[in-house]
Amino acid sequence: MNLQDFQANESFLPQMSQQQYAEKPGAEQDEPSEKYGCLRFKPACLQRMNTIKVHVFWQCVFCFFEGFIVNGVINVVLVALEKRYSLPSSRSGLIASANDFGSIICSVLFGYFGEKRHKPRLMGTGILLMATGSLVFSLPHFIGEAYKYKVSADVNASTNICLLDDNVTDTCSTRAAADDTIANSVVMYYGLLMVGNILLGIGAAPMFTIGLSYIDENCKAKLTALYIGWTFSSAAVGVAAGYVVGGQTLSLFVDIDKVDPASVPLTPADPQWVGAWWIAPLIATLGFLAVAFPIYGYPKRLPSYKEVQKARASEAHGGNDELTAKVNFGKSWKDFPKSIWFL
Repeated sequence: MNLQDFQANESFLPQMSQQQYAEKPGAEQDEPSEKYGCLRFKPACLQRMNTIKVHVFWQCVFCFFEGFIVNGVINVVLVALEKRYSLPSSRSGLIASANDFGSIICSVLFGYFGEKRHKPRLMGTGILLMATGSLVFSLPHFIGEAYKYKVSADVNASTNICLLDDNVTDTCSTRAAADDTIANSVVMYYGLLMVGNILLGIGAAPMFTIGLSYIDENCKAKLTALYIGWTFSSAAVGVAAGYVVGGQTLSLFVDIDKVDPASVPLTPADPQWVGAWWIAPLIATLGFLAVAFPIYGYPKRLPSYKEVQKARASEAHGGNDELTAKVNFGKSWKDFPKSIWFL
């Protein structure tokens, strides 16, 4: 080999090595975070979680609890909150809509800034915010005094008397002095209810924006609609469960954790009855906590990401399946069983 050939080969080898390195699957793109886990704790036994199917399962669980608390429980307990804290309907309506205030603003921000970030971490943080919001929503019950209801000892009594809890006797004129204190407390409770619901709206924003794009970029194109349909169906089931559970908890006395229910002379049919509205939000808090940490463990991109992107590139030039490639396929309900079979 002469000097010129050696120099030519010498200049050629580095170029080939660079090209091979660039073409090597995962070169410069392989990230330690492709494994499932938290920080450096990524045992092999947890890698079974590192699939799009399992991730969609956790998203479905989240959507269940989101529908459970936001569109189910809160709508059921509004009447109980009006009685318990003497709220007018105008204020209780604001409580119900506070969720949308937080969601509208943050959905745009997460949709724009979150696309290039670590999506599962943003989703997990949002779920923790929802857990915090559910807890804050139930706080008025725990920091407030016991519910005071009125019981008339004698309907024929001529004295202007209001009996509270069967053992407190005050003239209505003396009670007027305490109204200011009660009003101040009500403002604080109302603020907690508003803040809790706003946090619920903010926390749900990442899942319904970048969460859907995370599904889309890590699964086959033909499965995207199916997986997203599962998540929204889970939310609908959660709404139904919220109405059922919320209605059942309202049949329990509001201070069941503070007084003996047998000593309460009221029944659910009594106009002064207030049910245990705070139980269902606590259930939602536990549910969100149970979902947040599994979501946190997912990497920025699933291991199947590159294969999915290659498959999508080939699908863009035309599929290999002659049946699904037909122009009219998918336009009739008769094709639905076939499309499910091809999955």
